[in-house]
Amino acid sequence: WSPDGKWIAYFSDKGGEYQLYLLSTENLAAPEKAKAVTSFKDGYPSSPKWSNDSRYILFNTDKREVFRYDVGGSLTRILASDFGTIYDVQISPDNKWVAYTTSGDNNMECINLYSMVEKKSRPVTLKWFNSGSPRWSEDGKYLFFLSNRKYNISYSAVEWNTNFSTSNYLFVLPLTKDTSLPNELRANEFKPVADAADT
Repeated sequence: WSPDGKWIAYFSDKGGEYQLYLLSTENLAAPEKAKAVTSFKDGYPSSPKWSNDSRYILFNTDKREVFRYDVGGSLTRILASDFGTIYDVQISPDNKWVAYTTSGDNNMECINLYSMVEKKSRPVTLKWFNSGSPRWSEDGKYLFFLSNRKYNISYSAVEWNTNFSTSNYLFVLPLTKDTSLPNELRANEFKPVADAADT
């Protein structure tokens, strides 16, 4: 369902290949009125994600791509990965940014931000640690994510091999220079009221 409740988006192969279909909620009793808005020759598009203003849909393909379909408009490929699948696609509250997870050239998973305005993508986590599951705060000022940052090394008593037991930790990333950390301590300085005798 679109956030405004006017559309249902889904994938179907009723025409031979999987396509993205849109059905107006005014035609729920007539599903044959659903319209295919893509024309892929092959592949398996999946994971449709509505923008918060119901103006566009993002979805993945099995070719490590992300497409944007503007309702009533055009279809555009906005992302493609050379190394790994793109997943965990999350649209910012203002619909101007997309957070997503994909693998880098060292096979470690990294979180990236794509700007709908600049049409550019940039990493926001280090490539030395696996990171994923990005989520926006409601005001769009913070990005929450999980990352493996602690390695507990132990030795196997049977094969004498090293074993790395990693743990996921929750991180929060302020997205602008003037955005403070949500857990930042703030001093509440005591300001005594001036005594009348001292004035």
